[in-house]
Amino acid sequence: MKKALIGHIHDDADGTRAFAWTTFTPTWTQGATVTHTVKYARYCLVGKVAFVRLHLVATGAGTASNAMVIGGIPAVAAIKDTAVTVPTVGSFSYLDSGTAYYVGSAVAASASGVNIYRDGGGAAFGTAITAASTDEVSLDLMYEIA
Repeated sequence: MKKALIGHIHDDADGTRAFAWTTFTPTWTQGATVTHTVKYARYCLVGKVAFVRLHLVATGAGTASNAMVIGGIPAVAAIKDTAVTVPTVGSFSYLDSGTAYYVGSAVAASASGVNIYRDGGGAAFGTAITAASTDEVSLDLMYEIA
């Protein structure tokens, strides 16, 4: 029998977890694939809520003037709140080759991906910044699924 209290994760007697984090392989595009190293990419489904955390480091470059999209996000296709025009599902941080640091919102953009929008920016992140080798992006997402 699994035992869990709201806000806590407990180990069962057999050593398994009541809520397990699972690894996944995200994609990164900006007009074309941005090659990258996955430093961390895990998600956990708790009832009808998805929690996703990831950290990627670019090893290649994107294409200027294109939105950055992080794909392969688990269960985004099942987001319950489809009536919202811009369904914000979390936050992101972006380190631009060690020279600038940006933060903003992650917005469900497709069946398996999110666009990132910089604070104060009027367009998807990436239209003014081009992904380059050693740039880093981190996302923390939480959304209700159907």
